[in-house]
Amino acid sequence: MPIYEYLCLICSTRFEFLQMPGKDETPICPGCGSTKLEKLMPLFRRTGSRTKSDPVNDPSSSCCGSTDPCDNPKRCCGT
Repeated sequence: MPIYEYLCLICSTRFEFLQMPGKDETPICPGCGSTKLEKLMPLFRRTGSRTKSDPVNDPSSSCCGSTDPCDNPKRCCGT
C-alpha cells in the first residue's frame, strides 16, 4: 500500500497519507482540514537499477556535481 507525502497549501503542514488499493480517497490536512494539497516526491524514490557509478555503491565516484570523491556515500551531499 503506497504512502504519499503531502504539503498543505493553506497551513504548510506536511503529512503522510496511506492510499488503500481500490479506494479513491481524498487526503485532508490534519492541521486545518483543507484539501488544497501538493503531493510531494519522496527523496528516496529512484528509477532504474543501481550501477557501479552510483555513489551509494561506489565510494570513489563523485556526487552532487562535485569533482571530489565521496568519503561517506550514505551521507552524500549532507543528507
